[in-house]
Amino acid sequence: MTRILIRAGKSPFTPMTAYDTFDKNVIGNNNGNLLFSSAAHKMLAAEGVVVKAHGFNFSAAQAPKVNDEFDKFVLPLANAFRLGFEPQLKRITAFINKLTIPTVMLSGGAQSGPDGTFENLKPMEASVNAFCRAVLKTSSHITVRGERTAEYIRGLGFNDVMVIGCPSMTMNGPGHRVEPLAKRDAYKIAYNIESSKDLMGSLVESVEREHDATYFPQDMSTFEQMLWGVEKYKATRDLRLPLRMSHHQFASNKAEYHLDPYTWINRMKDFDLSFGPRIHGNVIPILAGTPSVVFAHDSRTQELAEYHEVPHFTPDEVASIDSLDQVIERADFTKFNAGHTARFEKVQKFLNENGITTIYDKGQEKARTKYENRMANLELPEPQGTEWAGMTPGGISRLRKQRATEVELSKLRTENVTLKKSLKLQAEALQPLSKIA
Repeated sequence: MTRILIRAGKSPFTPMTAYDTFDKNVIGNNNGNLLFSSAAHKMLAAEGVVVKAHGFNFSAAQAPKVNDEFDKFVLPLANAFRLGFEPQLKRITAFINKLTIPTVMLSGGAQSGPDGTFENLKPMEASVNAFCRAVLKTSSHITVRGERTAEYIRGLGFNDVMVIGCPSMTMNGPGHRVEPLAKRDAYKIAYNIESSKDLMGSLVESVEREHDATYFPQDMSTFEQMLWGVEKYKATRDLRLPLRMSHHQFASNKAEYHLDPYTWINRMKDFDLSFGPRIHGNVIPILAGTPSVVFAHDSRTQELAEYHEVPHFTPDEVASIDSLDQVIERADFTKFNAGHTARFEKVQKFLNENGITTIYDKGQEKARTKYENRMANLELPEPQGTEWAGMTPGGISRLRKQRATEVELSKLRTENVTLKKSLKLQAEALQPLSKIA
């Protein structure tokens, strides 16, 4: 039996309520993070392999226990080389340096500055160097999401760099493809936004007016707003976007915040087209076979869209897009379909070279079927909506109090179960003494 530990907020097989998801932040501030960790979990779950999610927090003190209990540590990352992530990167590096088991990195990205260069990362250069050295002790390569990040890592003096894109794209295996968009008079549209920027206001307004549109948020602030009915965005923002509680998407309880990637993927099969600036919010519909167009508003989204040959608008083009016809014209998946298998096999080969059998390797068909059947039969929570839609301020206040009570009861139940387990272990430990007496 091979035991693999991965960096992930939770296992795909662990359903969690919206309250627990928010309170424990297993999504790492963005529910899109669950997609690439779930894809990695599936990829690693070959016959005779146990894959366990570690969470996001690491310390060197945890290493001895991990060395005793696991055979490999697999590290799926996203936008890891950025100033805001440096404290976590340092902790992960210290943890890896204490491991005696191999570490295998599974992609990461560097966040450039507004000028498109990586001069902004100069203050954390020593941390990135230390991390790369730690990983390369046991991994054949530093794997990254695209060519820009690869150039950055090479510029630090590391030549063992491999571009593999985002692990999320491996979810459906090597044969996945997206069929052309069928022409219609009206479309069923899914969209996402970058809640920190006022992008796509006129486009969203026209799509909301002319088509059946649903917003799929990803960030924690909107999640909190949907859970508790509290305003999280200023009234000075572009109110054509779904930000304030009065927006149609919230006021009519239409927006959906998914708590698991599998429910999200299944839901996207109901739509004709998806668009927006969130990379995983666009990968999800692609995995559902639904055409999706990325509004690449920064280097990280552009880097991934370019590598995977996903239809996208460049940062220079984004501001001028104001009609759905422009989006539809860009939704051509010919290049994506032609190159997907080769990109998938590159990830698979990298893992094989580092001693990992994947669930897509030859002879793993039964393991893959078993995994997919287990996932299909798992009862996952419905997406979070806005049940407070249409309520009076007093009704919303009562709903908040009710939910606060439910959250507190849930915590007490968890503490009660933990206490019972502790008491049971103590009783078992004392049992031999009672027999001697």
